[in-house]
Amino acid sequence: MIGQWLSRWRSVKPRAEVRADATPPRRAVPRQSPSTSSTNPAAGAQGSWLVARRPLLDRSGGIAGWDLQLSTRASERLARPDTPRVLREAYWFALAQAARETTDAGRRVLIGLPTDALGNSAFLDQLPARSIVRVDHVQARDLAELDAAWGSRIETRGLLLATPPQPDLPLNPAYRLYDGATASANDVWRARGTERWVAMNLRTYEEVSDAVKNGVEFCCGNFVVATRRPESRQVSPLAVNAANILAAIIGGRSTREIAEQFKADTALSHRLLQATRSAALALNRPLDSIQEAVMMLGARELYRWLSVLLMSADSRSTIATALHETALTRGRLLELLAHAAGRDDPAEQLFVTGTFSLLDLILSVPLEVALALTPLPAPATEALIGESGPWWPYLAIALAIEKDDPAALEANCAALKVDLNTAVELGRGARDWAAETIKGLRAEPEKEKAVTRT
Repeated sequence: MIGQWLSRWRSVKPRAEVRADATPPRRAVPRQSPSTSSTNPAAGAQGSWLVARRPLLDRSGGIAGWDLQLSTRASERLARPDTPRVLREAYWFALAQAARETTDAGRRVLIGLPTDALGNSAFLDQLPARSIVRVDHVQARDLAELDAAWGSRIETRGLLLATPPQPDLPLNPAYRLYDGATASANDVWRARGTERWVAMNLRTYEEVSDAVKNGVEFCCGNFVVATRRPESRQVSPLAVNAANILAAIIGGRSTREIAEQFKADTALSHRLLQATRSAALALNRPLDSIQEAVMMLGARELYRWLSVLLMSADSRSTIATALHETALTRGRLLELLAHAAGRDDPAEQLFVTGTFSLLDLILSVPLEVALALTPLPAPATEALIGESGPWWPYLAIALAIEKDDPAALEANCAALKVDLNTAVELGRGARDWAAETIKGLRAEPEKEKAVTRT
């Protein structure tokens, strides 16, 4: 429920990210301090994160799990000929830990592994059942030359195999693998038949949307970049009214005036009362008016709540839910970074900046139309349109974590004087919070439809 996740806004504690100081036990990888002794060979990564994550979308267009692989920095380190075996295994087991944590959170795992890890039985035993192990052409051929039974060895451990179509290899994987970096999507959609497909490395919003429309089981890629400009269209009245109330809050309008704007929209008023129901129960009495509900929620929380509502009020995108969750992750991370940086930048306005960074794709309108719905502070507009200004480093950190771009992450953490490890940990907390928020939003639509019909 919206009221439940709203009451937990400040209570979500970011968990530690999988780092290079993790040791490789068989079943559980305990957290260690970043100041771990240099006798731990994994400490040589100098605080960089080990596991890169990409959202894994399912047929509903929502985020069903994560595509996991070693990060750019970790892969570069393993490519060096002088990499100790113990460090190599530490990296593998950090990857296995990330897979277990993803499964424990109720989400699916698609995982890309180094070829030598695919042949390591002890490592494969660490992966949770029903993880989808993706194997490319080169890996499959290399493994087949060493052991013809490598595929069955993976499957007997309860893991699911995803490989490209390979007539020369006797494999019957659970999924066929489409790699957008090397193949034509149209050819795959026409030839897929009754097989289940996993698509990876899709390059644009349009390619990801097409994959979902064509019934691909799971897909991942750069779905936050569109190549076609959305056509202008009329935004729904609910979204417009939410934006108008946001503008009233920013403009310092009185509680009475804000309450009157709520009253003009029955569905919006109902959502407000639902959001404040928990607080009313704590007072052991019903709320007497919309104005009292506005006062109880408070301007700062109302500002955040309306920002979330605006995103979910009107979206015709095939992958709307994934866009919502990604935007919420960005907003929450920017808010947390504002507190960590210790500057005077307002956390609630940075939250809106992060969430609005995908508003054009969510509402399927041009960016200038989306941002015209409600006035934003100049630093927010500079960051969203010009990728510049004092607030740009906050958004740039979120983008760097999404893209696994260590150089950009380091540069923008330095600009804000925020520790890199802290930023990565806050990103983990932001993802957790966004996932819980989406669950709350999914519980509301049927109630809202009933209210609208009345």
